[in-house]
Amino acid sequence: MAYEVGGRMSKSSLTTADVHAVREEALATGSASVESDALKLMELLVEIEKALSAAEIVECAAADLANPDTAADYAAQAGYVPLPAVPPPPPPPAATEAAEQQTVADASSDAAQAAMQQGDKDNAGDATAGPDSKGGAFTAADAAALAQLPPVPPVTIPVPAGGDTGSSSSSSGAVHCRLLYNAQGKRVVAALADDLGGGALLRALSAAPIALPLAARGLLHETLHTAPAVWAAAHALLAAIAPAVLNFLRSPAGAGATVLFVGHSFAGAVAAVAAGLLDGALAVEGGGGSSGGGSGGSGRRSEGKVGSAEARCKGGSSRRAKGVAEGGDGGMAESASAAASGGYVGAARGRVKCVTFGCPPCVSGAAALPCVTSFVLGDDMVPRVSAQSLEQLKRRLRQVLPRGSGFFGQSLAMGTTLFTDVAGVAAQGLRQRSAAGGDDSALIVPGTVWFVKPRRLRAGATMTKSRSGALRDDVLWQMHDVMLTKSMLSHHSLARYVAVLDRV
Repeated sequence: MAYEVGGRMSKSSLTTADVHAVREEALATGSASVESDALKLMELLVEIEKALSAAEIVECAAADLANPDTAADYAAQAGYVPLPAVPPPPPPPAATEAAEQQTVADASSDAAQAAMQQGDKDNAGDATAGPDSKGGAFTAADAAALAQLPPVPPVTIPVPAGGDTGSSSSSSGAVHCRLLYNAQGKRVVAALADDLGGGALLRALSAAPIALPLAARGLLHETLHTAPAVWAAAHALLAAIAPAVLNFLRSPAGAGATVLFVGHSFAGAVAAVAAGLLDGALAVEGGGGSSGGGSGGSGRRSEGKVGSAEARCKGGSSRRAKGVAEGGDGGMAESASAAASGGYVGAARGRVKCVTFGCPPCVSGAAALPCVTSFVLGDDMVPRVSAQSLEQLKRRLRQVLPRGSGFFGQSLAMGTTLFTDVAGVAAQGLRQRSAAGGDDSALIVPGTVWFVKPRRLRAGATMTKSRSGALRDDVLWQMHDVMLTKSMLSHHSLARYVAVLDRV
């Protein structure tokens, strides 16, 4: 696929092969500037490819709401199949049973040793069972058995009408999740979509953020602020899908597989928070889950220290801990019993990614989510909607309400004041950010943010990488102010995201 590359570099139609050729030429000539440009182009191509692939999955999830059969066919054409429901591993034996089994094992060991001393030839055939008999490798028989398993059913998470975690009001919509699997890429995908209308979305995002203490990292104690509706939905989602995902990752078929969360709009925010919880980046003291989902205590786990794997496993076997040490899957040391009790926080550390489109602000700057990549298109208003920005929008609208008399006078006054509002909101935002010095409770778009801007010239588009929460980028892209433009709604549609990303 060819891409239109913009920005400071000269615009040209490039493919991945072209970028590799430019880099090889740069290495041959020793040109550092050319090599740097080639690396930037390569990073851009990788991000675009990842974005388009994720958007394809989100389209499947969105189509699933209207026609599940069509969505299933579409997902199959893209190389995805429903995630099979792998049964959990057997529970660890009790103390008495373990003692009895140890006695039987000792007797069997003595008998086997005596047989070996007698040179029993029958034992030679038994010894050819190999590591597969111990569950060490994924064989063709395992693949056939996996294909016979039923798929994990779709999950629906209601969103309260008031946007409050403790609200008992009726649901204003729901987040729908379908678990898929790509065998070629060894990737488990949680495709999320929501059916919230405009009013329900604004009500859910206008609720005041809640404060949760993050698990201490040495002497550093920070507080996480997050949207209550997003936080509750993410915990409810993981409580429903984490057992199935973790059972698959612990099976031979899931060895080395990664988990990808994708979502658009409100579902993207739920996907980002759920990915942060499963990865352990959002480790909150005492769990912090409204549904008891955070009891994994990931803040007490040591990152990358496989030596404590057995201590983290509640009843896990040493064989599974040894597999973690050899395979580098330190985050998968969580046992099935811990996952069943809600201990999914940090259970897949280092194996989780997330891609969102038009994601609203859902976490504060204290939440470092390197596993999340968010795309913001042009004047899309949803990534700029929060309780604070909506309150500022109300104040601005009160100031720009037409004061003229008659239809012509009101129309002229409205047009003039809206133009003045759009022209001066950037300077006003800069003054507010400079005076405040940064608000720790302000919600931002999670993870690494790519700003996508459509251009009229040659029908192209540009992408700019940013770190969400940075003062310069927030003011430049006006991320804390809802812009009153004609494209603030059209830029939020998923189809528009796909069309513009395909033009970059």
